[in-house]
Amino acid sequence: NILGNGMDCHMLALKQIARDNHLPIPDLFLDPSYELSNHFSLSTSQVTTNINDSFICYGAVVPDGYGCSYNVHSNSILFCISSFSSCSTTNSREFAESLTDTLYEIRDLCTLVQHEQQTIALRRSSYAARVAAQKFISSTSIESNEHNIV
Repeated sequence: NILGNGMDCHMLALKQIARDNHLPIPDLFLDPSYELSNHFSLSTSQVTTNINDSFICYGAVVPDGYGCSYNVHSNSILFCISSFSSCSTTNSREFAESLTDTLYEIRDLCTLVQHEQQTIALRRSSYAARVAAQKFISSTSIESNEHNIV
């Protein structure tokens, strides 16, 4: 999308060109599948800023959706989640809780995989040498940064 390769942007441009030139809207844009394909229930994007203690966010793009910007830092990821309070089917707090749970599951899975690799490394000297050369995130540093996950 950043490079202009997002299909939705090109389609929107063609539809707008027809409107601006008072041309009939092509049938493709009137098909229910086109509307469905442009109903972005979850809009995400990385919004990078290096300013400490700041964040950038944006709103949901449809009334029954979520906006979820994220900013990756060296030791954390900052998320900003939004939804319309007028929608009974969305809840930003529940979304944040689910995202937090998912991130902890991913951390636990990565820790488990790291532990399994270390266990295997103890059995195979060639693998142990290769693993020793790689830098793994220690479970101690993960634990010390838990408060930065959300």
